[in-house]
Amino acid sequence: MKNPAIIIAALIISLVGAIFLYYFKSAYEDWENPGNITDLLADDLTTYLSEEGIFYPSNDLDDPLLKHRKIVINNAMNEQTTKEVVRKLLFLNSVDSTTPIDLYISTQGGWYDSAFTIIDTFQAITAPVNTICIGGCYSAGAIIVASGTGERIAYSNSLLSIHIIYGDKSDTRPYAMLPERVNDLLQKITKLPKDWFPLEDNRNYYLTPFDAEKFDLIDEIRRK
Repeated sequence: MKNPAIIIAALIISLVGAIFLYYFKSAYEDWENPGNITDLLADDLTTYLSEEGIFYPSNDLDDPLLKHRKIVINNAMNEQTTKEVVRKLLFLNSVDSTTPIDLYISTQGGWYDSAFTIIDTFQAITAPVNTICIGGCYSAGAIIVASGTGERIAYSNSLLSIHIIYGDKSDTRPYAMLPERVNDLLQKITKLPKDWFPLEDNRNYYLTPFDAEKFDLIDEIRRK
């Protein structure tokens, strides 16, 4: 008869091995799909500390910043970030549809489809949305700043970037969009030089707040 201790040890080793293989396979699939990189960045959600010392998650409508009609984007632009921002915009508009909402933006960019969802929400609500660039507003973040329906503001130390990233042209997923939507939007709402268009994936234009004001991406530069 086999030693029970040996059988138990073998079962434990088999179980540990199966768990290891499962996590290794999941990690490999995440690494194999570049799209997950932006999603993982967006999972790093900001929390805010209230006066009572209680932490609120950024997707909570009890977020104390909402009491002051302020929203912050400091994550990659994807479905998770968009869901939180749109939810907050709709909530604040339902509370007061005339007082402006301040949307602070600092992002490396992300999916343009997500940016267009937020921009469409600007149009769907009646409360003006002040878009405020702090730090860096790149790619999808820059077109959100330029699309504000209230005051469009950048602080003097900020930086904006305009470009299109195609990704793999064989990719048929929705976020591997053609650039015409972004080109069309920017040509309508800004005064960017005509020779910049059509924007292509191998060109990146970096704009100081002074450049952004000159080309009508923003209305005002804020200084201390």
